[in-house]
Amino acid sequence: MERDLKVLTLIDFQISICLLMFAGMTNDIVLAWIHERVPETAPLPDLFFSLTPHFPKALAASEYLIIVSTVMMLAVCFLHRHRWILLRRVFCMLALLYLSRCVCMLVTQVPVADPTYFCSTAAVQRCRFEYIRKAYLLRGLYIHNVLHGRKGINFIDSPRRFWQLHLVVWLVSASGILCILLSRGHYTVDVVIAYFVTTRMFWLYHTMANNPELKVDEQECWFPLFRYMESNVAPSVPRQFEWPFAWPRFFKSASIGNGGRFRS
Repeated sequence: MERDLKVLTLIDFQISICLLMFAGMTNDIVLAWIHERVPETAPLPDLFFSLTPHFPKALAASEYLIIVSTVMMLAVCFLHRHRWILLRRVFCMLALLYLSRCVCMLVTQVPVADPTYFCSTAAVQRCRFEYIRKAYLLRGLYIHNVLHGRKGINFIDSPRRFWQLHLVVWLVSASGILCILLSRGHYTVDVVIAYFVTTRMFWLYHTMANNPELKVDEQECWFPLFRYMESNVAPSVPRQFEWPFAWPRFFKSASIGNGGRFRS
């Protein structure tokens, strides 16, 4: 029975990866499509832009901060005893955020926030593969809000005694958002919307996952996906950590419980 449950957990994890890949490809196609429709006008008025100087090189700094934040997130997930549950929740929420972002980009196209950023001219002769090619050229700039907007939310699944880790995560995320704004990578309203959408999605998802009475039939189109992803998960996932490898044995025989205390 336990083996069957592990197999189902891994299958759900693979499905979440496929869902994230689908959302990422959709995001790329939408980016390529709106590339042909971005208005070539001056940037919109922005209060933060008017109060701070422009540092184009801060965009590269935000990229490095994304890498640091992602590595810390994956490290916490892999050290968690229920790592596959955490990872599939992270990937599932990332996919939903990407799809939500696609809708926002489709309905409204605004001028580029950074007037000095190089953007290729619109193609006169379009073909079905030209959109996809441009998407992969542009994707480096546009992933910031989704990744920094999450702000390491899965670190909430770590014990409160790890306050040093939590502080580092919040500092890295806040610095990344500041670099995005200083480099004019996004408007301030983009960051505000990303914050509220990300935090509310995290709270809503985990509130429903932690309350069995909320896992009932609903009419929303996304509910079957949620019910499937959480069908074999207990209402409360313990905050327990363990070494995922067989060596060294000392790490393998030790663990950290819900209170954040080390025990062997």
